[in-house]
Amino acid sequence: MKHSLLRLSGEKKIIVNGMIMMSDELTFAGQKHEIRGNDDKSGWTVSDATLTSNSAMITTSVETVLSKLIFSLPSSLSSYSTFISSSSHLTLSHCVLSLQNYSSELSFLFLSIESETLAIASFSASSITLSGNPLISLCGSGSKAESMIIKWLNMTNCNFTEIERTTGSGSCVSIDNSDDENSNAEINIEECDFDGCSVFADESRGGAIGVQLKGSIQMNIISCTFTGCTAPAAEEKTGFGGGMALKLIDDYSTFIISSPVFDFDKPNIARYGNDLFVESSNLTKSITNTSLPFVSEHLDDISLDSMRGFDGNDTTNAIPLVYFWRAIGTEIFIGSEGCDVCVCGFSDYPCLSMDHSLARLAEGNERNVSIKGKGYLQKSVDVSGISV
Repeated sequence: MKHSLLRLSGEKKIIVNGMIMMSDELTFAGQKHEIRGNDDKSGWTVSDATLTSNSAMITTSVETVLSKLIFSLPSSLSSYSTFISSSSHLTLSHCVLSLQNYSSELSFLFLSIESETLAIASFSASSITLSGNPLISLCGSGSKAESMIIKWLNMTNCNFTEIERTTGSGSCVSIDNSDDENSNAEINIEECDFDGCSVFADESRGGAIGVQLKGSIQMNIISCTFTGCTAPAAEEKTGFGGGMALKLIDDYSTFIISSPVFDFDKPNIARYGNDLFVESSNLTKSITNTSLPFVSEHLDDISLDSMRGFDGNDTTNAIPLVYFWRAIGTEIFIGSEGCDVCVCGFSDYPCLSMDHSLARLAEGNERNVSIKGKGYLQKSVDVSGISV
């Protein structure tokens, strides 16, 4: 049975000033609670040696505000399942997660959310290596759940520095509702900084943020900074999206990534998609000026390896997303180094086969196919009016 150092279920407003030591479970009655530290020195210091990996530091089933607190653990405790477990609206404001005494990998979940709404503002965490769960999961008690309960998340002005995860995807924020048929939610992450956040597992997605969406989910990532974040890039491991990775399982989920900041002096790194990787059942529908409004303005500055994605069931060709902003005119290129995907046909990204390239070639008075090296023909085609 789980126990908590602080369990909120009653009718009082709790204000905490300064550092406190807790060793017994506390129970309060109330409709709304606020736990707040002062401006100079604030936080929870856990010293109870009887804590087990089944414990939750704070469990709340009523609307709760946690403000100006420092969450920390003693160096003798190597594992802690959950810091905060909430089944009602939770506001986390100006709090710090500090685990500076640790040098080994930890397995814990900072937030276990089983409520429909969550607000996180000015939260910071740094220098943490996780061997199990991500730092923040929106799917209840783990990185994946059969039903995503949350309907609204607003995360603003948060700072994550050197958060590392040795398993799974998304070291800071991980969302996976791929088994849920009825999700309906809005998720907003705005003006947050992710510096040196990484995942190390093979096939992992999203150094800082890893998302798999199904159903009517609107994901907005606005004015966030990603620097030095990584997913595996070595030959023996494959990672997707050094900064962030999104997988849209059906046509109902949508996303907007607006005004991101990627530092050229401290770049993000992944095997595919250094900054962003997007998987979609229909990549042409997902990658637009609406979903990535910053691309058209900075197209000349975005490298082919910055953003890549998979289209439909094709997980062989990691398509450079910048080609969705380029147009095929009356000339198309094919060659043995090409691939037959939805945006092929450019001189630096040719198609593989003649028939696929002709299907992409725009109508015009003069239509030209340029073959670089060797091209392929998979079926008979009509080449009348076409110069090869």
